[in-house]
Amino acid sequence: MESKNLPTDQLRDRVEKAWLQHIKLCQDNFLYFVKEVWPDIVMKQETDPDNWGHHQIMAHEFTKIASQKKGAHYQYASTTY
Repeated sequence: MESKNLPTDQLRDRVEKAWLQHIKLCQDNFLYFVKEVWPDIVMKQETDPDNWGHHQIMAHEFTKIASQKKGAHYQYASTTY
């Protein structure tokens, strides 16, 4: 069924679901969040990690940290915290 033909409550549910998915993406993917907050960010768009720029490297590290569970031991360089 097309969205223009949906009852208001079903349309509201779809919008809320899409918004929650957007929030989850912002929480789980740092670059997605940055692009939402700052759409005109200037950064490399490389797929090969060997060619990543600063923003991609930092976003990857932030995403790794955020994906770890609380209380887990974080390994950075050769030191365990």
